[in-house]
Amino acid sequence: MVAVFTGIFLDFSYWWVALVIFGITAITSRSLLEYGDEEEDFYDQLTEKAAKNRQQRLNHVLEKMKEIEKNS
Repeated sequence: MVAVFTGIFLDFSYWWVALVIFGITAITSRSLLEYGDEEEDFYDQLTEKAAKNRQQRLNHVLEKMKEIEKNS
C-alpha cells in the first residue's frame, strides 16, 4: 500500500490521484472525528442522566427506610 502511494508521488503525471486520495482521507477522518465527539457527548449526557436517576432512587429508598424506622 505504501509502495503504491510512493509510486503515485514519484510519478508526477498522477499527482492529482494522490491529491484526491489524501483529500478523501482527510475529509473522512475529520467527519469520523466529529461524529465521535458528538457520540461521546451523547453518551456523557446519558451517563449524567443515569447518575441523577440512581441518586434520586437512592434518596427515595433512604427516605422510606427513615419513615419505617420512625413508625417502628
